[in-house]
Amino acid sequence: MHTYGIIGYPLSHSFSSKIFEDIFWRESLDCRYVNFEIRDLEQLDEFLSKREFNGLNITHPFKEAIISRLDELDPVASQIGAVNVVVNRDGRLVGYNTDSDGFKRSLLSYYEDTSMPQPPRRVMVLGTGGAARAVCHALSGLNRDVTNVSRDPGKARITYDMLNREILDAHQLIVNCTPLGMYPDVDSAPPIPYHLLSHRHVLYDLVYNPPFTTFMRLGQQHGAITINGRVMLQYQAMAAWDIWRSEIMRKEY
Repeated sequence: MHTYGIIGYPLSHSFSSKIFEDIFWRESLDCRYVNFEIRDLEQLDEFLSKREFNGLNITHPFKEAIISRLDELDPVASQIGAVNVVVNRDGRLVGYNTDSDGFKRSLLSYYEDTSMPQPPRRVMVLGTGGAARAVCHALSGLNRDVTNVSRDPGKARITYDMLNREILDAHQLIVNCTPLGMYPDVDSAPPIPYHLLSHRHVLYDLVYNPPFTTFMRLGQQHGAITINGRVMLQYQAMAAWDIWRSEIMRKEY
């Protein structure tokens, strides 16, 4: 049996197991998908050393920390500086990033499906972690100008307390790449001045559980359009499965 799974903490919010179990059932594969809750780097190192898996999804808080523990990086993952997919290739751990492509495909499909103009030229990205790195990479590929926002002035161009009407008016697409609002902490939200939003704004929340986050609710109260991260999850998962399935095919043939 092939073993796949997700590592991170917490994992109570994750829908990944359902996605991949459906794939395994549909393709009649002898595979299983496991939630591996890992709290710290010591546990991470112990888990990886055993190599008792064929492939992994990587989520918060390890998308950046895992890089130094891998044997090889795909060029895209190396450029982004974050990994969300790992394949065990004959004992060598190889890291990939499918978040960037998943975000890009989900964003473009949303604008196409709604017949809206293309995403605006300037985009605000909340957060500076691994998910934010992937989103910034995707937006750069779409020739968009990105403004990162963080609580830490050393990690971003601006901090939350610097946000004002002028800045928000100039950034009509705002992407939440933080875990704020994710189950079970559903009442939290990025501390942006929601009262300055309008119907011209689109708020994209990478958080997909719950499907309607506090970030989205506060945005809608001021007229903003909101997007949930579930479609991105589906796209990045299918890209991860393409990587893992290619490895299965390589070994069989």
